[in-house]
Amino acid sequence: MTNMDKMSVFDEIINCGILEEDSVVNFGAGSNNGKFIETLIEYNGSIQKGTFTAVEPDPKRIKTLTKKFSNEDILFLESSLQSYIDSEPQNSDWVVITGVFDDHLYGEHQHDYVDSVIQSSIGIANKGVIFSIKEEMDTDFKYSIIYFFVSLRNTYEKLTLKKFSDGIYIFCIFKQ
Repeated sequence: MTNMDKMSVFDEIINCGILEEDSVVNFGAGSNNGKFIETLIEYNGSIQKGTFTAVEPDPKRIKTLTKKFSNEDILFLESSLQSYIDSEPQNSDWVVITGVFDDHLYGEHQHDYVDSVIQSSIGIANKGVIFSIKEEMDTDFKYSIIYFFVSLRNTYEKLTLKKFSDGIYIFCIFKQ
């Protein structure tokens, strides 16, 4: 994609370093009706066999994705993120997490939740973990991306943070 005005958060995720031949596990694959998958196909032309696993806990979203991408060689799994990780899957090059962290279900403990998911995900990734997150602003608790970045920076040696738009950020954590 070359038109900067039409860049989406999903373009930016791919631009973190996902190559055509890389394998990807996408947690929250049904987020935005599979827009990440759609964007990856726009970049690569198609999905190569055995390179993409779409993990989504919502059965309706999995059904929609299966129909929408029926011509692609994608493994669709109706599973929670934790159940997938607990199944001890084969490593993929990238773990991409879309939409999973946007609801801030854990309030002041949201950083802890995201960090635990990242730690588990980095264990099944060969190249790294990429995720999008919305910055939460409310009167009781300010979800500070700067604080979170510093916290992650203390744990992971190679990490980038991209501000996509107001309140939407992309983290790229590269495995050592």
